[in-house]
Amino acid sequence: MVVNTAQLPSLPVLSGDCPYPQGIVEELKKHVPVRDLDATQIATDLGNPRSANIVLLGALIEALGLHDIDWKSIIAKTVKPAFVDINLKAFDTGMEAAR
Repeated sequence: MVVNTAQLPSLPVLSGDCPYPQGIVEELKKHVPVRDLDATQIATDLGNPRSANIVLLGALIEALGLHDIDWKSIIAKTVKPAFVDINLKAFDTGMEAAR
């Protein structure tokens, strides 16, 4: 399992009605192999927080060992040309983070 550790507080958490859940990743690790990373922060550091999904894709590809597919070509064909470079960088960084 690949997990983004970035916190996304729900409305009840934001309003103070309940605390943000703790220990979720640790509990998951008791049951399945987990690669956890803050994909949102990684993407933000690269210059585009919206690339977090591509960071997670890279991490998932690395975790599953799906190296026989030309993922970079697929990414280049499916994202807007202005965002190809940042997404390819996000993909590589996600793969590196999952190693």
